[in-house]
Amino acid sequence: MGDTAAPDDGSAGLPTDLSVLEPMLGSWSGTSSGVFGTAKLERTCEYVLDRRFIRVATRSVSDDEVHEDIGFFSYDNERKTLVFREFHNEGYVNHYVLVGAQDGVLTFDSEHIENPYDPTLRARTVITLGSPPSETLELSTNGKPLRVCVSVELHRRG
Repeated sequence: MGDTAAPDDGSAGLPTDLSVLEPMLGSWSGTSSGVFGTAKLERTCEYVLDRRFIRVATRSVSDDEVHEDIGFFSYDNERKTLVFREFHNEGYVNHYVLVGAQDGVLTFDSEHIENPYDPTLRARTVITLGSPPSETLELSTNGKPLRVCVSVELHRRG
């Protein structure tokens, strides 16, 4: 995994490059469950554009809905942290910043959401880099506490 930042730069213990995300690379299948129901999903994660970004393409299918999103992880040298931008077929875009990294668990909080269904919406994505990786999506509106809305379990394909 990648180096960690020096303690005196304000980002102690946070990854300093994309290599911490390498356990996510590859093709995955799995399930998502939560307040929006259950779905089967397929995901591909890969380095793109001279390995400066990791692209995450997800397609999930439930009984009544097809959801697609494409995300890009990058490392912001100026802020010395990972950022994640996630584009959804419903038209909204989540801009996340890494706020915590401990014991293989990465926590990304939204810093901006384009076209939210509620202007007070906040989001948090928590990625556990286990074998296999998993993640949760937590949402909040109107200043209420975040709550888990979707949990994703993945298994490597092929």
